[in-house]
Amino acid sequence: MKIKVDSVMYEKFEDLANDTFPGLTMYVRDVDLDPICFAKYKPGIILREKAFTDASNRVMGMMTTHRIAILSNHMSDLREFEHGTNWGLFVANR
Repeated sequence: MKIKVDSVMYEKFEDLANDTFPGLTMYVRDVDLDPICFAKYKPGIILREKAFTDASNRVMGMMTTHRIAILSNHMSDLREFEHGTNWGLFVANR
């Protein structure tokens, strides 16, 4: 079922998300998944990783088979340790 979202509804949703999750930012993690592993994922599924997870704030061309969107307000900025790679490195510390 598709729900049509107008700009007013979108703004209300965005305000609610900002109030509920202050500082929420989108990051990406590009990965190569084999077909068996990929088949386990369904659109809209929410995953929670309890270990350290690295991600990027740079959304550019993909060199992998899949991209995971990460929404978090608990990422540590490690860009100062990149030494010229310009990856936009962030790590989820919890």
